[in-house]
Amino acid sequence: MRVLNLSLDSSMLDKNSVTAKRILDYGDLLEKYFVVAPSKENKKLDLSDKVRICGSGGNNRVRQLFNIYKKSKKIIKQEKCDVITTQDPFEVGLIGLLLSRKFKIGLNVQEHGDFFSQKYWRQERLLHFFRYFLGIFIIKRANSIRVVSQKIKNYLVENLRIKEDKIIIVPVYTKPIKQERPRKGLRKKFIFLNLGRFVKQKNLPLLLKAFARIAEKHRQAKLLLIGRGPEEKLLKNMRSELRIEPQVEFLDWTDNIYDYYLKADAYVLSSNYEGWGRVIIEAAITRLPVIMTDVGCAGEAVINEESALISSIDNLDKLTQNMTRVIEDRELRERLANNAFNAVNKLPDKQEILDLYKKSWELALIKN
Repeated sequence: MRVLNLSLDSSMLDKNSVTAKRILDYGDLLEKYFVVAPSKENKKLDLSDKVRICGSGGNNRVRQLFNIYKKSKKIIKQEKCDVITTQDPFEVGLIGLLLSRKFKIGLNVQEHGDFFSQKYWRQERLLHFFRYFLGIFIIKRANSIRVVSQKIKNYLVENLRIKEDKIIIVPVYTKPIKQERPRKGLRKKFIFLNLGRFVKQKNLPLLLKAFARIAEKHRQAKLLLIGRGPEEKLLKNMRSELRIEPQVEFLDWTDNIYDYYLKADAYVLSSNYEGWGRVIIEAAITRLPVIMTDVGCAGEAVINEESALISSIDNLDKLTQNMTRVIEDRELRERLANNAFNAVNKLPDKQEILDLYKKSWELALIKN
């Protein structure tokens, strides 16, 4: 089977990147695996005799998308691809749909984020409002669909009336680590941790407001925000307005994330929507108790009151209450952490995830 992936991730054009190394595993499943990604560089990179990455070229988004179409069309003609897989159901999804119809080959659409069931995503930008309807149009016409959670699958089946047998659930694989959580000793600080992009999706203003309430009573509490993004200035101004500057620290993104998981006392996710939420799995792997909103893997990988404390989206009172419970109840922290650790270790391993990827592509094959 020969698969063409229309990606959004140009980092794979660096052969030493994490993404490029992961792509090699996909190539081992197939006869050939081609990827076209948006990039200012018109670049071709052969990662192996099976895997080729192509940068689109183009100085702006529109030009890059046009070049993705042209390059993909050429690859399909020359390499006789069997399936197109697209990283989202929007712009590259539309390119995939047009090419799949033109060449009469299968279309596999990936939905990594929970774009359709929540109002928050489509209200963030006017462009998202139009993407919402474009995405529904495209995803209904895919031969197979890869989603990352049961929650997303349920919505597609129950609300968009997509046939259940077209959808494959492939959770995001997270590599286990062997590091042990260090003993806290006599350290008095209690560290809440959040890692990720500083964007509207993550609803970090909600987290700052909840932490400000916590800080009034628990002066030893600290909030560590690790990441970068367009909302950083707004969040830092909010930190000043809430008078919690000494207790809230911003750090730039780092690849050594597990150092922070192991130093923290609890992980807090305040997002309005997530596809899966890799950070929750990473926290659980390090036996870090989790407090989160009802998004992504909530109710699947982790269960409320059993392996995490889960509150409804944008619920300040409940998020504050859950953070308070965790900081004040050591036995609760230990129970949540141990149960989450045991739960995530039952998730599919790397080979099972790869097998599911292959199954999603095979499901898209058009039988002549």
